Amino acid sequence: MSAAISLCPFCGGEAALHKVSTEHQAGTLHNYFIVACKVCGVQTERFKSTIYQEDNGTVVIASNGADAAVAAWNSRPSEPDPEETSDEED
Repeated sequence: MSAAISLCPFCGGEAALHKVSTEHQAGTLHNYFIVACKVCGVQTERFKSTIYQEDNGTVVIASNGADAAVAAWNSRPSEPDPEETSDEED
């Protein structure tokens, strides 16, 4: 994980990354991650990491659920443009 986890957009509390489950399927490992607020408990959906080993021994991280969960948590809707949301009458 390279990105810092932002504070909760709802309560301002600290949030943390959690591995919530692991599955093994035919030589492939799936880890599932969420980011959750330590104060109010709001959380992201689960994001899946997929890791497997090729026949030559190379370990492949096909998807990184930890990074995806942090990116989803850190994304915020952009502020509306005041010009576009003005309720002024002509």
